[in-house]
Amino acid sequence: MSGPVDEVFDQAVLPISVLRRLLTAAQSGRSGQAYLSWLTRELAESLGVSVVIIATLESPGSTRAHTRAAWLWGAHLPSFAYDLKGTPCAEILGATACVFPRELPTLFPDDAFVVTHGLQCYAGAPLYDRAGAPLGIIAVMDDGPWEGPAALDEVLGLFAERVSLELDREVAVQAARSEQVRMQAVFNNGLFGVALTTLEGGWLDCNPRLGELLGYDREALMALPWTRLVVSGDRDRGAKALAQVLKGTAGPVELELRLLHADGHRVQAVVSMRRHDAGLDGFVVIFVQDVSGARQAEAQVRQLAFFDELTGLPNRRLFLDRLQGAVARHARAGVGFALHFIDLDHFKDINDSLGHPVGDALLALVAARLKGRLRASDTVGRLGGDEFAVLQLGVSREEHAALLADKLLATIREPMRLDEHTVRTSITIGIATAIDVASDATTLMEHADIALYAAKERRGSYAFHTTALDASVRARIELGEALQRALRHREGLSVVFQPIVALPGRTLVGVEALARWRHPTLGAVPPMQFVPLAEDRGLIGDLTALVLAAACDAVARWRALAPALWVSVNASPVEFRSPGFDVQVRDALAAAQIPGEALMLELTEGVLARDLQGVAERMHGLRATGVRFAIDDFGTGFSSLLYLKRLPVSVLKVAQEFVRDMQHDEGDAEIVRATVSLARAFELDVVAEGVERREQEAELQGAGCRYAQGYRYGRPMSADDITALLRAQSPLASNASLPAVRPKPS
Repeated sequence: MSGPVDEVFDQAVLPISVLRRLLTAAQSGRSGQAYLSWLTRELAESLGVSVVIIATLESPGSTRAHTRAAWLWGAHLPSFAYDLKGTPCAEILGATACVFPRELPTLFPDDAFVVTHGLQCYAGAPLYDRAGAPLGIIAVMDDGPWEGPAALDEVLGLFAERVSLELDREVAVQAARSEQVRMQAVFNNGLFGVALTTLEGGWLDCNPRLGELLGYDREALMALPWTRLVVSGDRDRGAKALAQVLKGTAGPVELELRLLHADGHRVQAVVSMRRHDAGLDGFVVIFVQDVSGARQAEAQVRQLAFFDELTGLPNRRLFLDRLQGAVARHARAGVGFALHFIDLDHFKDINDSLGHPVGDALLALVAARLKGRLRASDTVGRLGGDEFAVLQLGVSREEHAALLADKLLATIREPMRLDEHTVRTSITIGIATAIDVASDATTLMEHADIALYAAKERRGSYAFHTTALDASVRARIELGEALQRALRHREGLSVVFQPIVALPGRTLVGVEALARWRHPTLGAVPPMQFVPLAEDRGLIGDLTALVLAAACDAVARWRALAPALWVSVNASPVEFRSPGFDVQVRDALAAAQIPGEALMLELTEGVLARDLQGVAERMHGLRATGVRFAIDDFGTGFSSLLYLKRLPVSVLKVAQEFVRDMQHDEGDAEIVRATVSLARAFELDVVAEGVERREQEAELQGAGCRYAQGYRYGRPMSADDITALLRAQSPLASNASLPAVRPKPS
């Protein structure tokens, strides 16, 4: 049954409350059976489960157990005995805590209790006595599967430690009903340290456990005064309590003290002192219980509540608490500060391509680097996923925040070695400051988020929040929402096609499919604006599907007129690396009933640079269906001969910035000639983009370039206009011969 358990452990508030009550049950008057009954009910209500059982073995090594306390569907059950064989309890007895989140009857068909009550999930932990021998089990069960956190077995293990402690203490109390039995029991038990003193405070005796707890043998321990055994900061409090007990002015006293071990470390202990008057033979009994483990357990639960498990950084809850403190100091004393919101750029791509273990290692390393650039007074927290935040105190000018932002950007740009992978990434930062004008935490977070949104337009940089920025970012957000509506309802979106011709002859051999969007009030929105917006908002998959379907449908009609015609579609880096992209391409080809060679996918070098092996596998899989690949804007990115050697590339597309100035810039001309020569060596074709003039065409032909694309042969146009060109079967000679088609309003 997911829900209550997940919520408890996600918030990690109730477990701390339950643990605190558990650890202080003795002081509050609960012990023995009352404590165990209270605990089963408390766990059931706090964790939202149907069944909680605490059971002990009939005898050491036995496979039969008796329930000491059992809660079933809102009520306590009378004690009952059962055989552990074939039950999940047998799996954990004498082992470690574990969780069976679902299908319990299938896993344990012989467990009559599980089958009878229709229980589906189980979490349990073993109970041990002080000697480490199996004592019993504590378990929680429910009638539905858990999708809950992995920490359930750990937290239940913490409860098991305290229950074991209570059961051990119960045995000690039962064995101490007579004075003689009591003294024998307390001196022979391995749980408490025990000391006897005279009514003047001198030593009478101590048990071996006290010596073990403090690191002394009996003789050395009894040679020391009590004050030497207590940490100086607790010494006065401990001495005052002992003096009151010795004088008889106070009844039994119990307090928590820090004791000094012989090796110098501190032992957190609960010290109980009781005076026994027996005429001239009166004495004081001092019990010392080591609660260091319990305090550590409480600290572990607190760690779960306030610190991120992966990075060890403060989580969102603790970070917000410290932000509230900074806001209060600013309002009270004018101490300025800056709030930095940080996103790890392209983290999803790294996570998808290299795997989640590498992604987790990257987050941990980024966290360490960010923390390493901060002062002790500053705070860096992980808000969730790849989102971090920095609280920079003592900021009196924006330049202080800018200086820190530059340092953070620089430290993350440094290559990171993760196992066999070297990862290069960057962060983007949005900054809001509280310097002169007072502001509340919620507003500051909104401002930092707006600044981060703006900074993402040029990833790997930072931006400060300004009033003017509010309007521009909100406009971008509204534009993104409008794009989402347009994709959902297929309104205002269209696909146009730009001719690709063969040289010489200028015959139409292919087209490039291009998305266009006409906003209902803004008019035509440039692709350079809405395509990155689609990537940022997770809409690129829908946009690619629209273009792919339109392109395949159009080329299916055109191939009746030109059987060898192909259509090329730009594959977004984000979309190409998504798990379902290859299936999406195959489905589009099948729906249009066209062969794979009718489609060419254009990839930028940025796609190839991030995960060459993963990209190669996907490309080879699609190449097997006939789909061809082109490297778009070749030479403008991180060009590598390794791409041409390992990847099934068919075409190199020369960027238009090289073609535009090749007649006036010898460097650009040389790049074009070198690209053509390189393509010839690898038996690839070249498409020159941005051809507008006859002179450019002539020089490209002279360099051996086979294909060209640009306004000289036609602007992007509708599918019907491409059909008309195919039927005309005439060379595409100039701009004037072709219509400058714009997408019609839908």
